[in-house]
Amino acid sequence: MGARNKLKELRLPKRSEIERFVKQRPTCGMEMLSFLNCLKANQFQDSACVRERMALEECVREHQSSTGSGSGRKRKDTLMYHLKRLYYLQRR
Repeated sequence: MGARNKLKELRLPKRSEIERFVKQRPTCGMEMLSFLNCLKANQFQDSACVRERMALEECVREHQSSTGSGSGRKRKDTLMYHLKRLYYLQRR
């Protein structure tokens, strides 16, 4: 009974607030910025920015393999599903 009362006291934030907190920063943003800064510093000669370019390519490759976009499949986000379950548990 005590756990049930604690659940009733818990209030979930609105969906718009949750979605705002869940949004991720652009993938590989720091790698992209370092590559662009290197290009600008070296008068856009990409031969001087090989290390930064390789880091960017590696990040993109990792992101594609983790999301499955290379194979044509996209992982489904289940955050809202689980929050709905918590919401309905809270209302009992």
